[in-house]
Amino acid sequence: MSAVVDPYGEAVEPVITYLRDLALDDNRPLTGRSYAYDMLRWYRLLWFLGVAWERATQSEASALVG
Repeated sequence: MSAVVDPYGEAVEPVITYLRDLALDDNRPLTGRSYAYDMLRWYRLLWFLGVAWERATQSEASALVG
């Protein structure tokens, strides 16, 4: 299973839980890998902006896709 780690090398727990549930849902292995990279991209943006995951808004989501 894939994992996303923060800048300090700690696993990001919400991502671990999400990817575990995705894997248990009988998806293809590459689906989990793709989603892990998407989550990594999301968290890197949040870390760059200095926004905690729980405080992210539509503005941060727009920055990701815009």
